[in-house]
Amino acid sequence: MASEPHSITSMSQPWRVIQRIVFSEAVLSVCYWCTIVLVAAVGAFVFHWRWTHPMISLVEDDPWGISTPPWIVEALFPVLMFGSLVQACQQALCGNRQWKFVGTATLVMAVAGLSETLQAFTAAK
Repeated sequence: MASEPHSITSMSQPWRVIQRIVFSEAVLSVCYWCTIVLVAAVGAFVFHWRWTHPMISLVEDDPWGISTPPWIVEALFPVLMFGSLVQACQQALCGNRQWKFVGTATLVMAVAGLSETLQAFTAAK
């Protein structure tokens, strides 16, 4: 009795097992919550840096005549970011993971971090 050659279906079985493990509900849930914790931690660091190193200066010659108070700008980013994370946690606790809220919080954190970086570079020149 000669051994039968491996067929395509028998070779794809390990990949199906790996896909089932990677895309299981437990792994996706752990990834979701770890992402929320990571975004919250990095966001807290970015906003701590913003508040301990204030670099917002008032623009004296605004071409449109509109001046926004700096405290509104400083309060808007953390409220939006942490509000999105709270909404993501609330939806996840109800059994409905919403990555769009995590993405919104990440985007707000990235904008705040990049604005701080750009202000630091322009102040150094």
